[in-house]
Amino acid sequence: MEVSTEERFWPKVNITPSCWLWTASQIGQYAGVGKGYGGFYWGGRVGRAHRYAYELLIGPIPEGLQLDHLCRNRLCVNPAHLEPVTSKENSARGLNHNKNKTHCIYGHEFTDENTIIKNQTGARSCRACYKIRHPGLNKIEQNKRRIAQKKKIEIIYTEYIKHLAVLKEEFLTKVAEIKNNE
Repeated sequence: MEVSTEERFWPKVNITPSCWLWTASQIGQYAGVGKGYGGFYWGGRVGRAHRYAYELLIGPIPEGLQLDHLCRNRLCVNPAHLEPVTSKENSARGLNHNKNKTHCIYGHEFTDENTIIKNQTGARSCRACYKIRHPGLNKIEQNKRRIAQKKKIEIIYTEYIKHLAVLKEEFLTKVAEIKNNE
C-alpha cells in the first residue's frame, strides 16, 4: 500500500504550543548546524517543508513571493507563522547579526578604511583579513614599491655617473695643467 505525501509529512512535525517544528532532514545554506530549513520530498523533488505545509493548508504561494517565518524559526512549518512577502521585505525583516558587529572575528575594527562593502549584497568584510587571505594583492603592492625603489636607485646611479664624469673632467684638467707647468 502506497503512503500519500501528506501521510509522510505529518509524522515529521512536532506540534508545540507555538511553532510546528520540522524534525526530519534540513536543507539550505545552514543545514547541518541546526539552522537550515526543513527538507521534504514532494512533487518529484526535495523542497522546503514549510512551503509544502503552506500550500497544503492555505493554498499556492503567490508568484514572485517567498514565505517569511514571522517566528524567525526556519524549522517551523506552522502556516500561521508564514507570510508571503517579497524577497526584499523578507531580507529587511530578517535578523542580521553582522550589522551590529564593530569588529571582525579576528579583532580588526570595522572602520571606513578597513571595511569592504560588496555592491550586490551590501555585505561587508574586513579589509585586513581580505589582504591576509589574498596575498597576491600584497605582492602587487610589493612589486609597485620595488619598481619605485629601482627608479630611485637608477636616478641616484645616473646622478653618481654624472658626478664621476665631472670629477674625471676636473682631474684631467688638473693633470693637463701640471703637464703644462713642467
